Amino acid sequence: MEGPAPTLLNVIETAGARVFSIWTNTTVELERMQPDIASWPVPSLTVVRGTRLGTLDFKYFGGLETEPPSRMEEQFDAVLYLGPVSSITFSQLPVALCADQDYTRMRLARMSFAPSGVDLAEFRKQCGL
Repeated sequence: MEGPAPTLLNVIETAGARVFSIWTNTTVELERMQPDIASWPVPSLTVVRGTRLGTLDFKYFGGLETEPPSRMEEQFDAVLYLGPVSSITFSQLPVALCADQDYTRMRLARMSFAPSGVDLAEFRKQCGL
C-alpha cells in the first residue's frame, strides 16, 4: 500500500536540508484553544514545541487528520498569529500574475505538493484556469 503524497517539506527534508516550518493561521480561532492568545501582539510568532498549542492534535489546526494522529509540534515548528480570524482579509491575485505563464506553471508545480487541494482550487479559480 502506498503512503500519502509527499509534501514540499518532506521532499526538502528527505534531500537532507533542515527546515524551520511556520504555520500561518488564517482559519482557526486559536484563542479558543489557548485563551491568552487574545492578548498577543499582532503579528506574533511563537515556537510550539512544549506548549499547549504544540501538544494539540494537528487536525484542530489544518482540518486534516494524519495517520497516525500527530501533534502540531510534529508538523510545524512555529505558529504565525495574525490576529483573530474575524480580522483577517485576503487579497486577489493581480491579473498580471495570472497572465504570466511561467508564474502560473511555477505556482501549480509547488501547490501540487500541498496535502489538500484547497489552495490549488482557489488559485485556479482566481486565475480562471
